[in-house]
Amino acid sequence: MRHLSKTSALLAAVALAATGTAVSEVLAPSSASASDITTSRSNIWQSYVLANSRVGDTPYRYGGTSLWTGADCSGFTQTVYDKRSGANLPRTAEQQRRAVRAISKRWARPGDLVFFGAPAYHMGIYAGNGYVVDASRSGSTVKKRKIWTSDVRYGTLRAS
Repeated sequence: MRHLSKTSALLAAVALAATGTAVSEVLAPSSASASDITTSRSNIWQSYVLANSRVGDTPYRYGGTSLWTGADCSGFTQTVYDKRSGANLPRTAEQQRRAVRAISKRWARPGDLVFFGAPAYHMGIYAGNGYVVDASRSGSTVKKRKIWTSDVRYGTLRAS
């Protein structure tokens, strides 16, 4: 059973009274379980800064994991986090989705991960304000672009 802070409990009670149903997004994300990969907020921010610095410079390469010679979507996120935090994310988008703690869009912050589809067929690093930094397709480079679909899930490496 999850214990709520007084503030969270109060917000949940207000949401229940106002809507007649429990509203899970009122509550902050739960603490990470032992299987979740976590790192510090500082490392997440540094990973986000590194990802942004590669926009227009890292070419897309299927199966690639290099920020200089090319990466695909999950290879890009894996390498960015490995270089800045040692988080050791798994290799594929779906494996990464399962390895991090799921959060609602409301709780997403720059540096969190964005997963497209279920199972995840594509992913990137959340840039805030509805944007993602990702390696999207052959013949292109890493881009910062507007999230184009509602079939999105968010994940975080924040411990809580």
